[in-house]
Amino acid sequence: MFAKRHDFSLHSQLELISNKEPNPNLTMVQAFQQMVTNYQDDNMLGSRNGLSGESKLTQSYRYLSFIEVEKYVQTLSFYLSQHINVNDRVAIFSKNCPMVWISELSVQYLNGVSVSLYDTLGDVNIQYCLEITQSKVIIIGKNQKQILENILPNLNYAPIVLDITYLEEYITTNQQNFNALCAKTADDTSNILFSSGTSGSPKAVLLTSRNMIAGGANMGYRFLDYQGIMLSYLPLAHVFEKNFEFLFMTRGGAIAFSSQGTKNLIQDIKLSGVTMLIGVPRVWQKIYNGVKSKTGPLWPIFVAFMYLKVFLMYLFPKYEKTGKTPIDIVFKPISKNFPKLTFVVSGSSAVSKQLRIFLQTCFCARLGTGYGLTETGANALYICGTMKYWDDNTLGFTTINTEVKIIPDDTGHYDLQKTKIGEICVKSNSVARFIIRDSYDNKICQLDSEDFYHTGDMGILNPDGSISFLRRKNLVIKLQQGEFLDLEKIEKIIEQIEGVEHAFVTAQPQDYAPVCIVLSTLQIQNLQEKIDIIVRKSGLKGFCVPKASKQLYGQEWLDNRDLFTPSAKKIHNGFQKVFDKDINELRQNCSELKPQFSKKIIAVIGVSIAVFFIYMK
Repeated sequence: MFAKRHDFSLHSQLELISNKEPNPNLTMVQAFQQMVTNYQDDNMLGSRNGLSGESKLTQSYRYLSFIEVEKYVQTLSFYLSQHINVNDRVAIFSKNCPMVWISELSVQYLNGVSVSLYDTLGDVNIQYCLEITQSKVIIIGKNQKQILENILPNLNYAPIVLDITYLEEYITTNQQNFNALCAKTADDTSNILFSSGTSGSPKAVLLTSRNMIAGGANMGYRFLDYQGIMLSYLPLAHVFEKNFEFLFMTRGGAIAFSSQGTKNLIQDIKLSGVTMLIGVPRVWQKIYNGVKSKTGPLWPIFVAFMYLKVFLMYLFPKYEKTGKTPIDIVFKPISKNFPKLTFVVSGSSAVSKQLRIFLQTCFCARLGTGYGLTETGANALYICGTMKYWDDNTLGFTTINTEVKIIPDDTGHYDLQKTKIGEICVKSNSVARFIIRDSYDNKICQLDSEDFYHTGDMGILNPDGSISFLRRKNLVIKLQQGEFLDLEKIEKIIEQIEGVEHAFVTAQPQDYAPVCIVLSTLQIQNLQEKIDIIVRKSGLKGFCVPKASKQLYGQEWLDNRDLFTPSAKKIHNGFQKVFDKDINELRQNCSELKPQFSKKIIAVIGVSIAVFFIYMK
């Protein structure tokens, strides 16, 4: 069963400008050279604290033009040519800054392979990433030096380490002409990006220039603006951020780098005048929670205006296509922080209804949401404007040059023909063909015989041809009585409780009920009772209700890299390890409740049998 293709002409104000669209048949170097030819003196990369993000913070952005970036890339390519050869891997381990893109393009000039590392993966995973790729050179940022120093003595090889601030000094005090090598094609490996590691070690995905360029081009088709300013604050090692930035530059847009991550986010947005802002649901949720807290008792009235605005956008397409309506003065306290914003994009996973309506209205800009994975080049499904969302987990319609289908669940939980539920599979020119198994020379194909990638995500095909996310295949547990538990679905229901930020539900096959760890900023009264009520009210059976729970509060949980990935996805294995003692205690509490429950059942059965025999006599 195939998802429907997105109707690109509706729900969009963007006219197609063919000569500004990315060409997946080019290498990344060829695409960059085309940018320089097209946009020359236009702004490309901007920063408030220097090329490597380590200079004194200023109150304005200083931009490099496309021509200036090309000169720096040529100079750095000349320097790096002393250290790397064709297909050598170069790890870039730094916070977002102009030097990351200059380094990336220089590696491509030399026909090398760029390896992007999250600076929040943790020592063990970073060592794993370096060893599995055997990165010959590591370009290191100032804030990442200590992590690397901890890892270097344990590495199974000796890399060349280059300080990114030294490279900045070199390219700004020297000028070298260097012609890009042209041995590679669009189908040769250009980048290695790692999956978020939610279910174990990060997966090393081998992406070609075609995958990288097509990932942004397919998602951005009549979807993202031409020539504007995009703020770079999500990790550049994330495929969603990286491909969208490259797309934005291909269309003549400028990238403004956040000065200190999310710390100075609002000030960076004001000073840079960003026109597009991308994020992930858990980042948006933090903003939503902050606005709700500041609004206080006026929140219900504020929500009423949100729904009124959505209704107006539904009635009048001109409002839907811009995100602006006559009642926007109500949202001025929020939108004034984003004076030039025209488009908000939420990716990685689906957004809840309350969060979606908040994003559709309060920023006074168009909203688009999408679904993709590292393995698919961030591309697969998207939805925009006031198009119908069937539920909180609606992912959208198929992007251009892409096919998405659902196939029968190999666990046998669902009948595809009856339920329209199955595993989501993606085929596209953005989908990576190979991943690394245990060493760079040992690659395995991740596609089936028809070139579809099996995502491991379960989805449901909606009546209009869109797809909604159901759950991960591996987040279903069969309890001792034979009942199937959808752990992720239960978590999302519990997270609807006022004050709950994150819920982690777990169970073992020998258990008779799940248990729950709840993370919040403040203590929630009568939590267990609220969990019981909301899970039952949602329509789930009684065996889905966690019979024991523990609440932890008073921390900024999203910063914990044992629990969340840099893109704010839960690491279920991490929760299991971090809260192992708490979980075992909760499971013990459940097991103590079970005998009492069993005795009642036995007593009822016994009485029923006795009554039956008396009646028969």
